[in-house]
Amino acid sequence: MRRTDIPVFSGRLDLAAAPINPAWILEGNPRARNRMLWNSSDKTGFCMMWDCTAGKFNWIYDFDEVVHVIDGGVTVTGPNGVATTLAPGDVVLFPQGMTVHWHVERYVRKVAYCQHQLPEFVALPIRAWRKLKALFVRPAIVVKKATTPSGTHAHA
Repeated sequence: MRRTDIPVFSGRLDLAAAPINPAWILEGNPRARNRMLWNSSDKTGFCMMWDCTAGKFNWIYDFDEVVHVIDGGVTVTGPNGVATTLAPGDVVLFPQGMTVHWHVERYVRKVAYCQHQLPEFVALPIRAWRKLKALFVRPAIVVKKATTPSGTHAHA
């Protein structure tokens, strides 16, 4: 059955404790909390709200995660050693398998969309079906790939 309501969530939603893996914590006593907002029907994607208090820690991504910072800020350092400070309004992609160093000075709150990558033997037929479908059905919307400040595509 199709939904008829449009779910709306407050940016001040109450969150539940979601401790960071103690082995990942490098400094301080960061306290993380989260709350699931939505799951895809095929269970490969979900959206959540997450926040964290001051501390330094590493985060190992088990899935692709697109983050939109909505409050506070954080400095993230990727495997290339480049540090980037994220503030409210910033959007960032953390690909599956990446390890990122997080430095939360005071507090950060984000909305995250997380997507588990499908195994290639499952993904290949789905991509083929979509290409075949595109030959006969005009898409309702055309989306242009975003580029990073360096001019490269954000994700292949």
